[in-house]
Amino acid sequence: MPGAVRTAFVVLAVGVAARAEDPPPTKHVNVVTPEARAAIERYVKLVYRPAEHGLSSVSAVLAYPDGSASPGRFRFVPPTRVAFEPGAAPVPVTNPVAALQFRLPLRAAFEGMPLIEEAEHDAEIVEKDGAKWLVVTSFINGGKDRTDEFAFDAAGLLAKARPGLSLPEGAPQPEISFAWSDVSGLHRVEAMELSMGDASHAVAWKFRLAYSDVLGVNLLTSFTTDLSARDGGKDAHKFAPVLLDALVVNGSPVDVPRPGVHRNRVSPDAKAAIDAYARLVYRPVDRGLVSATGTIACDETSSAKFDYHAPNALAVWATRDARQAAPLHRVALLAALDGVRIVETYEFDADFVGEGAARVLRVVEYKGDVKTATVDYSLDAAGLVTSLRRRGGVDPAAPTSDLTTRVTWAICGKLRRVESCDVIAGPPDSTALSHFAFRYAAIDGIELPVAYVRTDVQSGKDAKAVTYRLEALVVNGKAASPPK
Repeated sequence: MPGAVRTAFVVLAVGVAARAEDPPPTKHVNVVTPEARAAIERYVKLVYRPAEHGLSSVSAVLAYPDGSASPGRFRFVPPTRVAFEPGAAPVPVTNPVAALQFRLPLRAAFEGMPLIEEAEHDAEIVEKDGAKWLVVTSFINGGKDRTDEFAFDAAGLLAKARPGLSLPEGAPQPEISFAWSDVSGLHRVEAMELSMGDASHAVAWKFRLAYSDVLGVNLLTSFTTDLSARDGGKDAHKFAPVLLDALVVNGSPVDVPRPGVHRNRVSPDAKAAIDAYARLVYRPVDRGLVSATGTIACDETSSAKFDYHAPNALAVWATRDARQAAPLHRVALLAALDGVRIVETYEFDADFVGEGAARVLRVVEYKGDVKTATVDYSLDAAGLVTSLRRRGGVDPAAPTSDLTTRVTWAICGKLRRVESCDVIAGPPDSTALSHFAFRYAAIDGIELPVAYVRTDVQSGKDAKAVTYRLEALVVNGKAASPPK
C-alpha cells in the first residue's frame, strides 16, 4: 500500500542519515483561503505572547502544594513548543487527553494558544453547527496528520477549539472553550474548559490560570485543574492547584509571589443540585452560539449596544457616550441569553443552608483567597431556580452591592428557558423592581431573545412598560434577521 510505504520511509528518514539515492520527503503545498488567513492574522494580533515581550526561555517543575508526586518538569524555548524534559513527562503519557490537562494550560500561557501546528497546512472557513469555524488540516512530509477546528468570538479571540486527537474509533472528540483577560493592551487566556463525553460517560477539566510579572514579562506562575467525571451512574470530582516551582526565566532562577488559590468546597447535595439544574436549562451556547452583538433599540429612550461571547461574557453600553449602560439591562439580557447560571466563577464553595421553606443553595465566590460575593439560590421542586440574591463583598451582612432576581420559566422543547424575570436593586423586600418579559426567535437553529418589555414597578405609582428590540444582530459572525 502506498500509505504504508510512505510511513515506513518517514520513520527511516528520521532514524538514519539519508542516502544520496533516497528521494527527498514530499512537501505539501499549502492552501489557505483569504477568509481563513484574515481570521488567523486578526487573532495573532490580539494575543499576548511572552516571547514577543522579552522571554527567551523558561523552565519549571509542576508541583502540588500538598507534596504529591510532581507531574514533571517542562521547558519552553521559543519558537519551539512547550516540552517536558526526558523522564519528566506527565503520567500517563499514553493517554492524549490526560496529557492535555498539563500541556493545555502551559501552551495557552506561554505559546498564546497557537492555531497552526505544522508548517505544512491547509486552512479554510466552513459553516458548521450554525457558526463559522476555521478548519486547519496539518501535514507532515506531505502526509495528512490531523484536522483541528476553531471558532472565534466577536472580537476575533478564540472561543472554542476541537483538537483532532488520535483516539480509539467511536470515542468522542474533546472540545475546549476559552475565557480571556486583558494584559498590556492585548489578551491572555484566563480560563479554559476541556470536555468530552456521551450520554453515559463524560469528563471535563476546568482550568484557571494565574499570572505574575517576572523580569518584565507577564508569565504563568500557577493554575488550577478542576476535574469532573461521570461513568454510568458514578460521579467523581477532583480539584488541584498546580504551582510552577523552581522557576528559571531567561537562564536565571526567580522567586515570585504567588496569588492565593482557593480550594473549592462543594457538598455532595450542592453538586447534585447544580448538575441536575444544568440538565434542565436551555442555553444557546450548548446549541452552537459563540458570539452575538447588536443594538438594544427603543422608541422612547436612547439605544444601547451589547456584545456577548461564550461561555457567559456580556457587555452592555450606551450608544451615545460608550459608557456602561444601566446594569439591570445586562442582568436581564444575560438571563435570557445564558439561562441564569448557578456558579459564574471558577473559585467557589457551595452548600445548602437553612431549613424548610427557608432552605437555599448558598454559593460563596472567591478570587484567590478573597471572598467576592455570596449568592443564595432558591429552587423549586423540579430543581429550577426561582430566585437568587447576590451580595457583593466579603461580608454578606454589609454587602458592597445587593441584587435580587426572581425567575419565571417557560417550556423550550424538552428544556426550560427564562420567560420573564424581576430584578430588584436592593434587598428582596424592596418595593421597587423592574420586570422583564422576553420574546425569542430561532436564528440558525438557536433560540435567542429578540425583544423584551421592561416594566418598572414602584409602590404607589403607575407602572410603565417600555419595549426594547434587539436589532442589527450579528450571530456567530453573520448578520441575522429574526422573523418579525
